[in-house]
Amino acid sequence: VTLPIVTAVVSNDKIAALAFKMTGAQLGAKENSVVGNITFIKVLKNAAGGAGAEFVYTTDPTKYADKSCVLKNAAGTTLALTDKILPTETYTFVAFIKDNREFDYASAAGVVIDPIMAAVAEPKAIKSSSSGCNAGFAALALLAIVPVVCRRKK
Repeated sequence: VTLPIVTAVVSNDKIAALAFKMTGAQLGAKENSVVGNITFIKVLKNAAGGAGAEFVYTTDPTKYADKSCVLKNAAGTTLALTDKILPTETYTFVAFIKDNREFDYASAAGVVIDPIMAAVAEPKAIKSSSSGCNAGFAALALLAIVPVVCRRKK
């Protein structure tokens, strides 16, 4: 799968907020799919076999930090893990990545470079929670997502 490589300029050692627009179909939404069926993965540099790590899903803006993420609907409302994802709707995924940390590919200070993947599992019951996506890697179908906006957070 071809991955988007996203670059954002930020103040040294700050967190970049990288936003991507995609449809529910691009997220792999099927009947009864919910946010908790999606795992957003960071492809780690220097990892054998293209290994990755999961972003931590949070609905609480005070917890937006390095390695966290959120999904919003077209109106900009943050979605809970139990909210449905419809194939025909458009969503915005926002990943938060701190400059010069594990999820940042750039070696230069003040620049964040990041390939991200959306991994989707078959729909299943999701327990109500405000953090962590709980789809396992074994059942995942990987999809590339399209970058639309790069913003910076100070």
